Parts: sequence; structure tokens; C-alpha cells
Amino acid sequence: MLPIGEVLVRNMMCDDVVCGCCDGGVYETIEQLFIRCLDTNSVWRYFAGTTGVEGPFLQFKDTVYKWRKAEVFAKLKPLIMVVLMFTFRQVWRRRNSMKFGGSMSYLCMRGMIGKNLILLAKQLYPWMHNMLSNCPKVVKFLTEYTPRIDCKVVYWKLPRENTFKCNTDGLQKESQLISIDIGNRFLSCQENGRRGVAHPLGGDTGDQKNTGT
Repeated sequence: MLPIGEVLVRNMMCDDVVCGCCDGGVYETIEQLFIRCLDTNSVWRYFAGTTGVEGPFLQFKDTVYKWRKAEVFAKLKPLIMVVLMFTFRQVWRRRNSMKFGGSMSYLCMRGMIGKNLILLAKQLYPWMHNMLSNCPKVVKFLTEYTPRIDCKVVYWKLPRENTFKCNTDGLQKESQLISIDIGNRFLSCQENGRRGVAHPLGGDTGDQKNTGT
């Protein structure tokens, strides 16, 4: 449990604690510090407008629910799930900084959250070399991203007489041994990526023939 004002008062550690992020001597509660504070609520609305999460954000549990259940594009979902953690962390850092003689502006707090989201996006999607360094543009980039489609031409040839052709789709990276029993004759096929090796049916298994795919 964070040592927020209402927690300290409840545990009789102090008589009264005002919100460290607000002016006017507002009583510090979880709802006030993390949701209702003007600067904090502005942060929620800013990132909600950027990512498409619907507000308003008036209560703690309701805010958590809306961010966790937000319907967004698949590539945005991991970022949406950590906005809560990043925002709570920066609000708490700002509260402690201001309470003990330091300072942290609203823009600085918002900028740190956006920076962390961009760093996470680059870690999740390292192949996106054109990832921008601006949070709204990153969201737009991930929303409109379309993967490049590669085409592959595969030629098929008839197997030789008295041989069995083993075709693979190239998905298996590790070599596997496939054994097929046809009647009383034993067929052994070595699968390794794009190659298929078959033995003549009814012949000597030591004389292998490469049939390709």
C-alpha cells in the first residue's frame, strides 16, 4: 500500500495530508492523486485521445477497467496495457518530488510517459525501422501498419518410377524422420526444410534417391 495521505491518516501516522500535486489544500486520496488531480486527468485524456481509449476518467477502478478492456488494434494492445503502469509511476514520482522540495512539470511528466511507450514499442517491434519518436505518430504508424507480402514460386515435378515423393511446406526447421508403411513395404522419408528423400518401394533402402519438392 502506497503511503498516500488517506492511508497515513487511517493508520494514525498523521492528522491530515494535502495533495502534493494540487493547489488549494485538497485532501490527498487515491482518487484525487491518480485520477481527479487536474494535471493527472489531463494526462489520462491526452493518451486516451492519442490511442482511442474512451473516457471520461472519473474513478480509479473505472479508469483501470476502461484501459484494460479498450478495443484497439492488435499491435497497440501491449502499449495500452502499460499506460496505466507508466502513468501511475510518473504521477507518484511527481507527487514525491513536489512534496519534498523538488519540481516536475505537467509536460515533463507526460513526456516521460510517452518516451517509455516509444522505447517499449521499439523493443516489441524491432523490425519496424521507420518507428518515429513521437507518441501520436507511433500510434498512427502502428495503426496503419501493413506487413509486406512476399511471394514464393514452387515448382513440382513428377516423382520417378517406383519412388514416393515427399512434399513439405518448408515450415519445419529441424530435420524430422517420417516413416510410412505401405502394405508390407517400408518407406522412409527424410524431411529437412525444403528437401525430401525417398527410397524405392520394395527395393534396397540403402540406395536413396533425392526427389526434391
